[in-house]
Amino acid sequence: MDDILSYLDAIQIDVVKRKYYNANKVNMVFDEIRVMAENLVEENERLRSLLENQEEQNREDKQSLKEVQDTYRELLSKAHVRAEKIVSDAREYSAAMEKLAEQRCNYAARQMESCLNMLRRREEQNLEYLNSQMQKFMNELYAFDEKADEDSASESSPEAPQKIAGSERTDGSGEGLPEDLVSKINRLTREIQALEETE
Repeated sequence: MDDILSYLDAIQIDVVKRKYYNANKVNMVFDEIRVMAENLVEENERLRSLLENQEEQNREDKQSLKEVQDTYRELLSKAHVRAEKIVSDAREYSAAMEKLAEQRCNYAARQMESCLNMLRRREEQNLEYLNSQMQKFMNELYAFDEKADEDSASESSPEAPQKIAGSERTDGSGEGLPEDLVSKINRLTREIQALEETE
């Protein structure tokens, strides 16, 4: 700014010395020019200062933007790694749960099969027991009938044998036996048939 003002002060116009020019008016014009130059220089300095501040702000903004971008890339990279880890863990957990479910299903199937086999064996044992008891009962009944027939034959004459009520040897139909005994036999027979049907 000082160089410009010195330059303006050093200007000399020869025509001012001529008689038909007014030196005061010329100096007034120079003063106005000087004021305008000073204003322009000040405005120029202000704008230069603003430009420098703006450039500094731009540099700071660029640096901030670069830092933000670097942070974003770092976070994004970490997020990708974390997501891959979560997906991998989820797949491993899912595979482990599927394997555990399969093991539980197999264990439950084995236990169910074992229970069914045990029930089947018990049912067969019960049937065998009932059949043996029924056979024993029938043998004792037939032995009782034979003894009753022998006793009846020995007490009566051969010409007129007398029958003992309820002691007659039957053909297995239950006729000639006491009603309560026939009822028990029929009940046992139905139970055995029901067990055999469920086999």
